[in-house]
Amino acid sequence: MKKTTHSNLLLSLIIPIVSLSLLLLWVKTRNQNLQKPSNTYKELIFEHNLSCQEHPDLYEPEWNFHTITQGENFSIIASQHLSLTPYEILQVTDQAKEIANLAQLQTGQTIQYRLNSEGALQELKIPVKYNIELLIIRQESTFMGQVIQKTLTKTHSIYKGIISQTLSSSMQAQDVPCSLASKASILLEKRNNLRDDLRQGDKFDLLITSDEVDGELFSPQIEAIRLDGYRIKTALYIHSDGYYYDKNGYGLDPSFYRYPLLSAYKISSHFNLSREHPITGQTCPHYGTDFATPIGTPVISPAEGKVISSGYQQCTGNYLTIKHYNGYITRYFHLSELFVTTGDKVSLSAKIALTGNSGRSTGAHLHYELQINNRPVDTMLVNLPLSKNLKGEELTAFQEQVLQRVAMLGGSYTHLAISETQEKIPKS
Repeated sequence: MKKTTHSNLLLSLIIPIVSLSLLLLWVKTRNQNLQKPSNTYKELIFEHNLSCQEHPDLYEPEWNFHTITQGENFSIIASQHLSLTPYEILQVTDQAKEIANLAQLQTGQTIQYRLNSEGALQELKIPVKYNIELLIIRQESTFMGQVIQKTLTKTHSIYKGIISQTLSSSMQAQDVPCSLASKASILLEKRNNLRDDLRQGDKFDLLITSDEVDGELFSPQIEAIRLDGYRIKTALYIHSDGYYYDKNGYGLDPSFYRYPLLSAYKISSHFNLSREHPITGQTCPHYGTDFATPIGTPVISPAEGKVISSGYQQCTGNYLTIKHYNGYITRYFHLSELFVTTGDKVSLSAKIALTGNSGRSTGAHLHYELQINNRPVDTMLVNLPLSKNLKGEELTAFQEQVLQRVAMLGGSYTHLAISETQEKIPKS
């Protein structure tokens, strides 16, 4: 009986141990099978180079650049570089029409574009101005346009120098752009005789304002110019209306009177390019206006200027020719007496002569001519410049700006570049 009990106890211990061993062996075999891929699975991985990343990198197209060449238009560019269909070209053109006329793209302009992974246009940038771009974006089956406004910074450049030859060449020697140096000379010439009165050693100051976009300067403009010389001392400043004035607000361009007489007189012969000459009977242009005046009537200068010729000729009799600003020239014939001679400067309303009947003339009168850029014009009909002087609040605001510009010009540097958001850094 004891022997049977002992056998049963031993059996009850062996069965669980064997069962546990079998279970452990099964688990181990299963794990090995799971960790070891089949040959078919390995071939699938290596043949197709499958990525194990859960989120593969998205395709990010790069910007491409195309500079428009001679003879190219948007349709050619769109079909050859942008892969657009004729219908898509119409869609893009329609989106751009309120901002830019794609039919008028200029040679040398550069457009930017991006194509998606399938080679279709995704985005297109078209320059409108130096600080404005038009962005066209594909949205499914259509296109949308939006305006991109670039950051613009006002930059001031100050130039100082000493006259060595002409004003323009002396400014260019200080790195003033040629076009602005020429403009500065033209502005100063309106009130001064640079050819006769400018001297070596005279000093100039120039303030130029530009728009800075992406590190480049655009639309340079003369804000102030000052000339300190032996015979010329003057300064000019630009106003918000785009015209230049002196510090007292007096306009740079003085008035130009229509009549060279103090009173109104009858016109005996008008400007006429097919007039019949009253003495010769031949058809010849009459480039002036004849005023029927008594002999000895005072003749006045209609504007500031300088007498460039005077004297007597058989046809014109006693005559004067005066050169004014901006290409204006006046001529006076049949005078009885001259009060000025060649080389004299004349001011507005200055008495320059008396009317008469000298030369080839049928009676006492004044023959008066006006030329603009060497072209005869009808002085009774042509638009003449009128002086504008600042007054009241407009003058006060202008003079406040003048003080700021004078302060900027007051440094001892020869060339200074200033940005409204940067420190002042002199350029050697």
